[in-house]
Amino acid sequence: MRFFILGVLMLLALVIQVTLTEYIQVWGKKPDLVLILIAINGFLRGTREGAFSGFAAGLLKDLISGNLWGVGVVSGLAVGYASGFAESRLFKENPVIVFGVIWLTSFLGQLVSYILLSMTGLGLAPGIAAWQIIIPTSTYNALLGIVFYGRYYRSVQKGLLSSEAKV
Repeated sequence: MRFFILGVLMLLALVIQVTLTEYIQVWGKKPDLVLILIAINGFLRGTREGAFSGFAAGLLKDLISGNLWGVGVVSGLAVGYASGFAESRLFKENPVIVFGVIWLTSFLGQLVSYILLSMTGLGLAPGIAAWQIIIPTSTYNALLGIVFYGRYYRSVQKGLLSSEAKV
């Protein structure tokens, strides 16, 4: 059941990202809601589920966005695995740690996307990409991730996303 709920959440995040993030831009930067969901899920569930959810969400992103095939898959996989790597090593109730995990994994995911796009000739200069896109968007993602984290954490502990949840 929890995989179905997670799939619905990913699809909902993707639909909101494609349609409504134009209206929640900050200084021209849009949040990556799917990436935030991947990072939070990986941080709470570990590398295996994080990598799987990152792969699945990245595949959905690639299918819907029309961007280069595989960029979303590889970056989602990297984010899910990296955030899952922190699962057993860090304290999950501290918002500063949550901010750091989401920021670092968001930075990693965007860096992977940048590298893949650069290999095809579509990338910007590294300094421009880092200072004007990757760092500000990672910060925005981490701040927004803290807003969603508490509810998601409670749902993983005792709600619909818990291992024991039954419908």
